Amino acid sequence: MKKMISMILVIAMVFVLGGCVEMTKISDNEKTLISEYSATVMLKHATIKSTQLMTRKALNSAEEWAKKKAEMQSAAADGSSSDNTDKPDDNKGNESDKPSNSTPASTGDEHSLVEALGLSGIEGKYIGQQVSDTYSKDYMLLKPNSGCKLLILKFDLKNTGKDTVNLDLMKMNLSFVANVNNSSNYTNMLTILSNDLATFQGEIAAGESKELILAFSVTKSEADKVTSIALNMTKASDGQQISIKL
Repeated sequence: MKKMISMILVIAMVFVLGGCVEMTKISDNEKTLISEYSATVMLKHATIKSTQLMTRKALNSAEEWAKKKAEMQSAAADGSSSDNTDKPDDNKGNESDKPSNSTPASTGDEHSLVEALGLSGIEGKYIGQQVSDTYSKDYMLLKPNSGCKLLILKFDLKNTGKDTVNLDLMKMNLSFVANVNNSSNYTNMLTILSNDLATFQGEIAAGESKELILAFSVTKSEADKVTSIALNMTKASDGQQISIKL
């Protein structure tokens, strides 16, 4: 970088001091070539630095997510059953996405999502579901386990106050269990999607709404015929399961 800057400074001084020294004249075409070369070198250096910065940011995010993922998996394992019978055998490596036939314990009373999260100045509502083979957001592609489909639950969070709200749901170490068709329970998939409700970190400006999602890997037989969904949420801080009103 120092050599490149020195070269450009030398070229600039040649042009500025041209009246003070005798120099070889260059054509307009040669001037253009020199300018283009200098710009190319500067752009290349800037691109390398930008890439290095992005790489470091991505690495830091990945490390933070990996730590949170381990914590959330541990919390989910403490509050859910290990009896899983409806999942294909090739999914044994991902315990958090396996269905369970036991009904998770909860407080009994249903609460709104905002009440369960303890948020103020925010209105939240469930806006629907989506069953698909994949889900994409911000160049990230989410896929279900083998033999399964994605069940996406969508929520709208709106800032009803006059000031910007900074939400950090990741620090709550949340886990969710969806009971599908009064049959099997599925723990939410742990993702790094920017709109994942369980790990959302960001600002919501006054009057602004954010659509956040929960993703579940559900067996095809149940995903193709969803008749009912019951959702429970667990905070790692107290381990209590709360029924979420959909």
